[in-house]
Amino acid sequence: MANSLFIPISQPPADVLEVESLVAEVFLELGKAPPRLSLRRNDDVPATNLMTSFLMFEGEGPNDFCWTSISELPIEITEDSSRPYMVNVTTRGDWKFGGAVAYAFCKHEGSCVFNDSGVLDGSPRFDADSLRNALLADP
Repeated sequence: MANSLFIPISQPPADVLEVESLVAEVFLELGKAPPRLSLRRNDDVPATNLMTSFLMFEGEGPNDFCWTSISELPIEITEDSSRPYMVNVTTRGDWKFGGAVAYAFCKHEGSCVFNDSGVLDGSPRFDADSLRNALLADP
């Protein structure tokens, strides 16, 4: 079963190129090759918008993949009135990979990551520094 990390954000990124840039920067910081990314939809309609599509990230290893979606949600869910959007990072693969994608959004926004499923080190919530430490910790 897939698990998720959730990152409250103030605004969705402008486009795929902005996401690609912030994710590449973090992967390089962590000593990893930046992943390939594509904008997709579950139907036959062309994917053109981050709010109506999902982003698929694929790395070098067979378990290096995750996908993200962005939703506008009530403050009761985001827990921050200045961040009405939530990025959902999901994978059935390697959580160090998915966690790096979550770290990119968290670091960019200066927000937190809700870890409801307890992946990585089991902490229920990360800030950018604690998530980075969990990603760099030995397995």
